[in-house]
Amino acid sequence: MSKAPHPDAHHPQLHAEEHQTGGGDITRNIEWLTALADLGYSGDVSLVTVGEIVLAGDGLFLYNDGKYYKSDASAAATMPVKVMALAGAAADATVLVLHDGYYRNDTLYDWTPGDGIANLLWADVNAGL
Repeated sequence: MSKAPHPDAHHPQLHAEEHQTGGGDITRNIEWLTALADLGYSGDVSLVTVGEIVLAGDGLFLYNDGKYYKSDASAAATMPVKVMALAGAAADATVLVLHDGYYRNDTLYDWTPGDGIANLLWADVNAGL
């Protein structure tokens, strides 16, 4: 890695002098596991504060108070779903959420993934689902 600043001097950063083929660059080497045990996850996660009681698998939206709440497809103000809770949490608690990736919950979900739309989760009129 060279330590020369990025051409935009306001945003200095390290940059590889030569890129590796096959996705070997550090900035491109992201791997998600798809063969997961029940309640396993793989993907982009973070810790967030929730504003109400949530359960693992709940779809959440970001409210203007900076907290996440259960999404409800029948209320535009609670959309879009931004993250999925990976555990249950009390109101005003911190919980691990999945931004993008894979989550397995054999009790909550009962389908066999397929191609295209069959792989997508949709918000429901029941908040959080």
